[in-house]
Amino acid sequence: LEDSLQEGMVASAHLANQFGVDVKQIGKNMDKMQKDMATFGHMAPKELAAVAAYSTKLGVSIESLSKTMSAFDTFEGAAQNAGKLAEAFGMNVDVMEMMNAENPAERMDMLRKSFEETGKSVSDLSRHELKLLSESMGGIPVEELKAGLSMSSDELGFGDFADAAEEAAQKITPEEAMEKVAKSIDKLNNAMRDLSGGPLQDFIG
Repeated sequence: LEDSLQEGMVASAHLANQFGVDVKQIGKNMDKMQKDMATFGHMAPKELAAVAAYSTKLGVSIESLSKTMSAFDTFEGAAQNAGKLAEAFGMNVDVMEMMNAENPAERMDMLRKSFEETGKSVSDLSRHELKLLSESMGGIPVEELKAGLSMSSDELGFGDFADAAEEAAQKITPEEAMEKVAKSIDKLNNAMRDLSGGPLQDFIG
């Protein structure tokens, strides 16, 4: 457990540095994911950290990623939602590819790319269109939908976060990671405490 927590913290600290997000927010997102075992329970700490950082940077909540996951989890649901997206927006969503992606951030990226390929801009959609798009993607709040679809997937894709999480151990030491976490919660004096308490405990909690 200690190794697992440390791996997640090191990945989180590196991702925070790499993408300019608050390490504390990554920690909060990881905590939410760890409480939703049905959606995220199969993921390793590094992958959880990558999804948490991606969610923070994109402006789409963990709850919304979970909703998108559920919307495409069965063949019937995935086919129905893909059909709506195709009919209303001309989006080409590969149902089997969506279902085979076990990571909600990967599914979100597939939807973002599919929307980009239509040539439409989320800012040009009517209120009715935004509502339909939201419903077809699992009920993501419209403001989060706008945030997620207004940024190019080439500029911000989950693969970049996954790669950064993988290389984290080579880029930052556990001590440096703890210090970053400590700074984010204004407890520098606890930065080098034993792994069983101090900033790590606050980070996970």
